[in-house]
Amino acid sequence: MSVVAEAMRKWRDIAIDAPEDALEAPIPVPEGMRAWKNAKNEFVVVACHYSADPEKRNDEWYKGACKGLRPDQIERELELNFDSKAGTKAFPFLERNENLYRLDPPMPIPHNWKIVVGLDYGARNPTSVHWYAIDPNRRFWCFDEFYKPLNELKGGLPALAEYLLKHPYYARIRHIVADPSIFNKGQNVITTKETSGKSWGTLMSIAELLQKEGIHKLQRANNDRMAGMARVHQMFNYRGEKDTKPYAFIGRKCHKAWWELSNLIYKLDDKENKNADEDVVKRNDHFFDEFKYALLSEDIPAEAAVDQTHTGITMESLEQEIDDRYANENQDPFACSFAELDGSGDYFMDGF
Repeated sequence: MSVVAEAMRKWRDIAIDAPEDALEAPIPVPEGMRAWKNAKNEFVVVACHYSADPEKRNDEWYKGACKGLRPDQIERELELNFDSKAGTKAFPFLERNENLYRLDPPMPIPHNWKIVVGLDYGARNPTSVHWYAIDPNRRFWCFDEFYKPLNELKGGLPALAEYLLKHPYYARIRHIVADPSIFNKGQNVITTKETSGKSWGTLMSIAELLQKEGIHKLQRANNDRMAGMARVHQMFNYRGEKDTKPYAFIGRKCHKAWWELSNLIYKLDDKENKNADEDVVKRNDHFFDEFKYALLSEDIPAEAAVDQTHTGITMESLEQEIDDRYANENQDPFACSFAELDGSGDYFMDGF
């Protein structure tokens, strides 16, 4: 059954569920309605479901009401489902194919496999650290995770560094590909509630503080969101339940990673005659960000299909163009080659 068909299955007696933090209301309500107090016990909310109208308790009316609506709109506007996400899910196929995508690499990880770590730093938001094993076919196997705000971690940043250093696979890490912002000193600006002002914790970036604690494998990530989204879809390679051959897997220990991917949603765009936004909502996407960092740090599997766009430009060439632009923007202006120094290259013009 398709997602749309499932959403339009039949009219429901009532599907209103109060928010999780709601309180019980003291008043009775008629059939098709539900009431509750808000979490602060300030007022009563009364919700009226379409099934309160006897003439709307039939499949014919329901199908007509659903016409032209996306599944998420049906849940919000008809069923008054407060747990419904704002937009459509970015990876709806994951939950329906958990046995296909939730796999662990062989343990111990073979010595000819690479190990890469992704890092998305957060003080009040979760710091997401995931470990990836990359097999000889360049398939990614996410096999371990750390997911917690740093201000909730006893010991703070040094404790995070200690976690990394003591991990059984740290010695085999090829690189820790991290959010580019941790290389900026501005990441150490601390906002205080008392003064609503800002104060500098140190004059060092998060990356420098980690290096001070012995973490010397940090690499600045490619933070191009569209290239990252394209790579994730390419690695999941969903072609239908029978034809899918994934190149990326989420291990059974990585609960937060699976939870994020399963609930990640596209930005809502209800405007007519306009293409939907291809970016996702910037909420609970900490693993997703460092997942993209890790994927973009390596080449795609050689056997991965190359998607063709409507303009005839391949996704591979598009990603290469983005990578080249990123490299140019982050190159060292003082770097040069030996050929440039000794005059043997094209850098030196005739007559000089």
